[in-house]
Amino acid sequence: MATSSLVNFSTYAANSFRAAFAVAPTYLYVGGSSPWTSENAPPTESDNVVSYHKIWDNMAGLIRVSPSDVAVGIDRTDWITGLVYAHYDDSALMASTHTGNGSVVLAGSIDRDVYICLDNNDDTLSTSKPIHRNYTKKSIRESDGYIWKYLYSISDYDFIKFATKDIIPVRSSGRVIEEAQDGAIYNVLLGNTIATGTGSNYRGTGFSNGTNLVGASNATFKADSSGTRTSIIFEDSGNGFSHTPDNYFSNSVLYITSGLSSGSMRRIINSDAGSGTYNPSTVSVDLNANLSSIAIGDSVTIGPEVTIENDTRGQLFSGIGIVNGEGKINEIVSTFNGLGYANGNMSVNVNGNYNV
Repeated sequence: MATSSLVNFSTYAANSFRAAFAVAPTYLYVGGSSPWTSENAPPTESDNVVSYHKIWDNMAGLIRVSPSDVAVGIDRTDWITGLVYAHYDDSALMASTHTGNGSVVLAGSIDRDVYICLDNNDDTLSTSKPIHRNYTKKSIRESDGYIWKYLYSISDYDFIKFATKDIIPVRSSGRVIEEAQDGAIYNVLLGNTIATGTGSNYRGTGFSNGTNLVGASNATFKADSSGTRTSIIFEDSGNGFSHTPDNYFSNSVLYITSGLSSGSMRRIINSDAGSGTYNPSTVSVDLNANLSSIAIGDSVTIGPEVTIENDTRGQLFSGIGIVNGEGKINEIVSTFNGLGYANGNMSVNVNGNYNV
């Protein structure tokens, strides 16, 4: 039998066994301890009335088991610094998520929270313990490059009652379920570490004028960019936009990372270099749609737009590639997770056409 079928069957059997305790009163009993004639040849019970009554005659005590006394469990993997944890992979054998340093770990500030790894930074060591309880659809990347998705928490009562050194109980979080979206994409794996990046010559605030290691690391809206508008001016106090040519960022996307409009993304249809009227550390851009509720000092990131192709049912995913100082993509941030995507062959398109 295929491994995935065995895992599905064992999960079904465990859930069915647990559900049976809610259907009718169930008892566990202990019986007499008379030794067998031979430990290697236990007696064989017959399927008759005498054998049935013999079981009752040998009962020394029993206890009623209520549904609250039963929990489904999974293998316990405590997060420990300095280990590599597997990221979730829908193409891997289902049983592989239950072995070794698996993708599901017990962590949190008091080791009662359960997380699943979505990205392990190309199989690097995990050194940043996940402690967030992020209920939203946004992924949080730790300082070591890992992305952990919070699943649920185990109460002290359940932990004492059910957890062992090898097993933890499975529970659910109503808020996580409420926030979940079927077919959403929470992370796009690049196959490279955050430090290495992938691709070349992508434009963004991290690679702001085509010069290696020249980037606008702290771009914010300038004084005359407040309110609702499609033309925006932003600046970098470190002069990262110096010598940026006209239309350098055209067809890129602008992503707001702080303030009331945090999470908003717009396409840049035209960009003007920081020269002439503007300070060399500023760039003026025209957007494809109004951007509301922006304020002086709100943070900005520019990069290539990321879309998903070759999926006939999924829709609405959008993302931005974070460009490093070498013009490589070292992370894809999902600005909207989309819905309805299915496991299968999908292509990730990183738009490097700048219409220049």
